Amino acid sequence: MTHDQFLWGKVSIVMKQHGEQAPPKAAERIGTIAVAGDMAGVKLWKVIACRMDMMMRSRAQ
Repeated sequence: MTHDQFLWGKVSIVMKQHGEQAPPKAAERIGTIAVAGDMAGVKLWKVIACRMDMMMRSRAQ
């Protein structure tokens, strides 16, 4: 599995678990990770959130 596939898979899982609440859940996760000082985790979740936004926009069209 490539890193790209991993990221899209994570987006898919989060969206299936949380539906329309997925973006706020991702933001909450980013905040929690940032408070813990895990900047690599913040970077990862920002990429996931960006891809989530891309997926949601493409579905809306």
